[in-house]
Amino acid sequence: MIRRRRWKPEERQRVKANYGRMSGAELAEMLGRTQRAVWREACRQGIAARKPAEPVQWLGPVNRCEPMRARL
Repeated sequence: MIRRRRWKPEERQRVKANYGRMSGAELAEMLGRTQRAVWREACRQGIAARKPAEPVQWLGPVNRCEPMRARL
């Protein structure tokens, strides 16, 4: 059985202060936790995206009255 440690208030504060400024690996090493644990805590605090953002290609304005056409 895997034993999970509870997050201490100081650890939560460090995640809040450093998430996005440090890499996940650095933050995890500093806290003695896994990268996934740090990411999940950041999600709980609302400071991390739930899934990675996908790049969007802008194709210009779209006329919503016409069906989408393949753009060349």
